[in-house]
Amino acid sequence: MDTAVHDGLYEDRSWPPFWAHLSDWHRCLRLADADHNSFTDIVAIAPQVPEPVRGTLQIGTIPADRAVAAVRATVRAFFDLQLRRRPDVGHRSSWTWRGQALPFVAMDDSWTPAEPGSGPVAIRGWYERSERTFAHLLASADIPVDRARADVLLVAGGDDSMWPSLPFAEQLARRRRSAGATVRLIARHDAGHRPRLPGESPASASPRFLYGGTPEADALLGAAAWPHILHVLRSDG
Repeated sequence: MDTAVHDGLYEDRSWPPFWAHLSDWHRCLRLADADHNSFTDIVAIAPQVPEPVRGTLQIGTIPADRAVAAVRATVRAFFDLQLRRRPDVGHRSSWTWRGQALPFVAMDDSWTPAEPGSGPVAIRGWYERSERTFAHLLASADIPVDRARADVLLVAGGDDSMWPSLPFAEQLARRRRSAGATVRLIARHDAGHRPRLPGESPASASPRFLYGGTPEADALLGAAAWPHILHVLRSDG
């Protein structure tokens, strides 16, 4: 765990070489409003000492209960993952049903991007690695699209660098067809994550992520999908 005051990965020259040689699971968490001793017992004792002394303890402005809760949660999550082989509890399901979180596949945070430096990265490999790491969770996290009564239209680019959208779309299409349900898949193998519909301008480059595809391929995928999108929207069902 790190602090904004220290910012080890970017300000401390001893951190990056150490970080680069870690070959197993690792993560850097930055605790807002914390300082050097916010992760020790001192942060809990500090409210009991006189103000002049407290200012020398390097505990930042974070409330003691918040600092203690953050450290406890982080340590518990680490041991859950490494000793109990449970998914990283730092990740949460994005969906609930009747107030209960639905099963999900956690992200494997031992993944690192292939792109060097601090430029934009492709994170498709993160999803693919997470599927392999937590393969035992895939079946329980499946969405039963084969039972959906709606018409399903899938649009995907094979050169998507954000996540494997075309393989996922092909899986969904196969499941629908095997159940005798309707599905239409519109795809281009050279398109990326952001198909552009007719009238939309090309997507601007991101300083953080690589999306794959080309402006031409993304526009062609959007143009191919547009009539089918209109048909679904105008359909009486």
